[in-house]
Amino acid sequence: MFSKINFFNGQNIKGWKAFLKNLCKDNPAGILLLIAEETPFEYEKIQPLLKELKTEVCGCVFPEVIFNGLRHKQGAVGCAF
Repeated sequence: MFSKINFFNGQNIKGWKAFLKNLCKDNPAGILLLIAEETPFEYEKIQPLLKELKTEVCGCVFPEVIFNGLRHKQGAVGCAF
């Protein structure tokens, strides 16, 4: 199913780049991003990072995301598959 699942707080663009590159490290077939709606990010700034990846990325925005049993109103869960 998922080869890697990570959480990122979504606070800065450099962090997004590192988060996405880490998810792509093992050349997954795709990445699923689950983003909490209060995450302070601008799609216009993240879009170029997504285009750099050689992996398909899909995702959705939710009121909250859950990671390691904790609910987060800000942040993103990335799942490589």
